[in-house]
Amino acid sequence: MTNHKLTQKSLELFSGHEYLDKLHEIYSISENLPRVMVEEDEKKMKTLFESGSDDEFFRFLISLPKFPINDSYVAAFSKAGKKEMEMVIKNNSKTIARICKRVKKLGFEKAKSKCLAPIEPSRQMGNKFSAWLKKEFSHTNDANKFLNSTEKCIVFDGGDKAMNKFALEHIYDKLPRGEGEEAKGIDLLIRLLINNTPIYVLGEAKFLTDSGGTQNNQFNDAITFLTSSNFKLKRNVKVRRCAVIDGVCWMNWKNTKMQKKISELDNSQPAFSALFLREFLESIK
Repeated sequence: MTNHKLTQKSLELFSGHEYLDKLHEIYSISENLPRVMVEEDEKKMKTLFESGSDDEFFRFLISLPKFPINDSYVAAFSKAGKKEMEMVIKNNSKTIARICKRVKKLGFEKAKSKCLAPIEPSRQMGNKFSAWLKKEFSHTNDANKFLNSTEKCIVFDGGDKAMNKFALEHIYDKLPRGEGEEAKGIDLLIRLLINNTPIYVLGEAKFLTDSGGTQNNQFNDAITFLTSSNFKLKRNVKVRRCAVIDGVCWMNWKNTKMQKKISELDNSQPAFSALFLREFLESIK
């Protein structure tokens, strides 16, 4: 099976010079500032730390942007929903006590500093890609301007909700996803005007730093988006799909699930590095 030419070029990136150096222009890593806790919250945390009940202390901690420790059971509370979380707290006093004991074992100052830890750069990669798009291409956050643009290439940068709302209204009835999966949004929406005919480019954009767990799920999302036949377009709409992926997936000497799935893509399924996005757009006729 023959890959798209840009997929082949992407598989050669690590063997060439300066792939990561060039990629840093898109997905830049900068040291984030620590989070800030207002004085009132700091006092409340200290009071609960020293004399509050475990339930009260836990409720306070889970309301913060950053929980002070990594514990697999915390998500069972935070993801339950506000109303349901109270039920889960009430019904699992031993788990609450165990988690609070771990936090208190740190000591107040260390526990507080853990709550103030900076946002991890990996959680900001989607924003980095969007910012780079706006530097490289003409863009608008106005849906009507995007729909009626006379520019040869324009990016829609209205944010996730606005982008997906536009796509559902004007481009497709259903996004390509795996069987039984919930519909998810897209990361890339570009309108090309070729011979007075609009062509929409839809894509997933991922920066992959590992080959397992969550990163593997993100990779699978991108590949499913690209390959699924479960894609319902509106009438008379022309679309090109792509997967804009970077990172460990292009290590062609490895033999992980990522490399195997990439090798199974055909010429009509373009997966490539963001470094080749402009070349991909210019190849569309």
